[in-house]
Amino acid sequence: MIQPTLFLDLHGVLVDTSKVFKEYKRITIDHLEEHFNIIGMEAEKRYDEAMKRWEDVAFAYLRNPTKKKVGPEFLEFLEKCDKLFPQFLYENLKVDTSCGILRERPFEYNVSSKTDEVLYPEVRKTLDILRNQEYPMYVASSSHSSHIYGVLEANDIEDFFTDVIGFDNVAATKHTLKYYQNMLKTANSNPEDSVMIGNSMHEVLKPRSLGMKTIHINRERRVPMEIRKMADLSLSDIALLPVHLDIIELM
Repeated sequence: MIQPTLFLDLHGVLVDTSKVFKEYKRITIDHLEEHFNIIGMEAEKRYDEAMKRWEDVAFAYLRNPTKKKVGPEFLEFLEKCDKLFPQFLYENLKVDTSCGILRERPFEYNVSSKTDEVLYPEVRKTLDILRNQEYPMYVASSSHSSHIYGVLEANDIEDFFTDVIGFDNVAATKHTLKYYQNMLKTANSNPEDSVMIGNSMHEVLKPRSLGMKTIHINRERRVPMEIRKMADLSLSDIALLPVHLDIIELM
């Protein structure tokens, strides 16, 4: 029997988002201290202000109902938005070629390649079991694909996956139906042969509407109970995923 294709979210399913951002901040502050002699609280303040400005721009677009969330226009915005954080970070600083990797675009994804030890404890063992059971696996995230690759490579789990699917591959984020439609096309997988494993409301509702099976990972308990009940399964982490996948296939 051919195993269904598994699409696993990155943040909140495979890696602890809070640890990722903590590491981003540490690396950035070290960088500011080394190259610009901006020390301690001053470096931390610069990081926080740059991040706040970046978030204001990104969220203003995403929350604006008149702005498209799919297609070339959206992809162009996301590409431009990626460049804003280093612009804000280096504002009024003299930047030259000695500043190193944090000057390169996009900032976040270069940093992520140094971000290790952010996996949830059960992830590596579970992925190994799923691979031995011959499940095709993709990482499906609203992040840029280079960010996804950076995190996977830093944690030495890239070989578990056939490929990664980020917003740049499908010109959409997981808040939209188009993401999942193009995700399936990219993986050449039919909805009825596919399982979405995520931690958000959208990762339950949108795939279900296409006929996919859905598994909700309830680490943070942020999704309303009525939405969790709509998933085929709701688990506290992915440790029992190999056992429960057999049950889903029989339903």
